[in-house]
Amino acid sequence: MLVSRKDLNEPHTAVMWDFRVLRARLSPGELAVLYVGLGDKEQALSALERAYTAHDLQMQFLGIEPHVDPLRSEPRFKELVRKVGLPL
Repeated sequence: MLVSRKDLNEPHTAVMWDFRVLRARLSPGELAVLYVGLGDKEQALSALERAYTAHDLQMQFLGIEPHVDPLRSEPRFKELVRKVGLPL
């Protein structure tokens, strides 16, 4: 999807980027933050699981990254934090 600068001023267009382009440019950890921002916890957790498998450097910040706060009560998130070796 091509987006013009004018279109980016529209609130709904700013989040309608083609995810195929984003996936090629963002790490799984960065994608997880994007999914949290979009309110998609399932996709965010899946992205974090891929980040763990890929040894994504973003995983070292799980304990302090405020953007993942909505996931902290999720059992899958807690398991990831445990696997990384960070305190809950």
